[in-house]
Amino acid sequence: MNFLIFSQFAGSVHHGMVIRNYNWAVDLVRRGHKVTIVASAYSHYRNIQPTKKRNDLIKEEYIDGIRYLWVRGPHYKPNSALGRTHSLFYYTLQTYRLKHWLNKKYDVVIASSPQPFCIWPAARIARQHNAKLVYDIRDLWPLTLTELGNMSRYNPIVWMMQRAENYACKVADLIAAVPNNCKDYLIKKGMTPEKFLAIGNGLLIKEHPVTAPAPKTHTDVIEKIKSNGGFVVTYTGAIGYANALHCLLEAAAKAKKNVHVVLVGKGNHIENLTNLAKSLEIEDRFHILPPIQHAEIQDLLSHADATYVGLHYTPLYFKMGASPTKLNDYMMAAKPIIYAIGDPNNGVELSGCGICCTAENIEQITEALNTLESTPAADLHKIGENGREWLFQNQIVPKQMDKILNKLFPQSE
Repeated sequence: MNFLIFSQFAGSVHHGMVIRNYNWAVDLVRRGHKVTIVASAYSHYRNIQPTKKRNDLIKEEYIDGIRYLWVRGPHYKPNSALGRTHSLFYYTLQTYRLKHWLNKKYDVVIASSPQPFCIWPAARIARQHNAKLVYDIRDLWPLTLTELGNMSRYNPIVWMMQRAENYACKVADLIAAVPNNCKDYLIKKGMTPEKFLAIGNGLLIKEHPVTAPAPKTHTDVIEKIKSNGGFVVTYTGAIGYANALHCLLEAAAKAKKNVHVVLVGKGNHIENLTNLAKSLEIEDRFHILPPIQHAEIQDLLSHADATYVGLHYTPLYFKMGASPTKLNDYMMAAKPIIYAIGDPNNGVELSGCGICCTAENIEQITEALNTLESTPAADLHKIGENGREWLFQNQIVPKQMDKILNKLFPQSE
């Protein structure tokens, strides 16, 4: 079959985030299908932008068997709301220039948010080709803007996004959603229940996985802590305000004195966290290490005792659910997880691979730290293995793609 994916911010393992649709495409190519991804030539999510001549409206490139069509995209500052909004409309308009590039018969057309406007060109092409239409929801827009950004529902941008979401709910043959608890919300927007399929951010198991030892400078820090009787809770990823890492520090200050926090990454919240650790008088139990390559994460995590992931409390995440990609890394490493987000039916709760806390609840996080610290190593390993087993049952991309294809083409089962 022939698949067409509209995903403005799509990247690859060579460019960096966002790789959800890349992972889908790799699996489809492995199955013998053909896949085209239409993405903007610029995205603030990527570490590396695709090479493209300034005057090129569209550049064709093949990556890991996937056909990419990079359409012209404006550069903007990540913190510029105006620039990012402009890029959404710009990308949508560029998709209407693809007539001579999309000359094949398509069987499935996928529109991937958080760019909701791409549902319109995707639906048009799906009608022309009599193809199945999938709306892939990574973030709920415009709900993210109204709940997290405090934007008025009467804002013209919010109004247009709501129109796009409502349209997608009505015309899509399948809605695949990262927020696993958003079914009832989407039904209110016009979706029929049978269209819904919860598909979290999955893990693509490579045929020839690339793994590498973590830097000795990193592992030596952890091993030194443990040799002195310390219990190491590790976080890997962006060190920003959104990750609620201050809650972990405040909990560590109240927890047993041998609990150490090790953060691995970079971000604009490092100075604030360092100052907080000093004010809490736990600077000797707080460690920040530079970011490492993704291939090195599994080795690094193998040295830790437990892991942490958290977010600020918002009704959006609490009601609809969240799917932090770092959970896959933590589960793959078979490490217990302190999950301080609070959404029901999350992977940690369903698998029994850790302790769930309400977002920003310092007392619950403190109790979780103390509980895991007092748990024998063998039992910690069993808890971690629960997560690894659940990961392979639910979050591996091929199994997720089986669900999608069986939903779209039930006769193919």
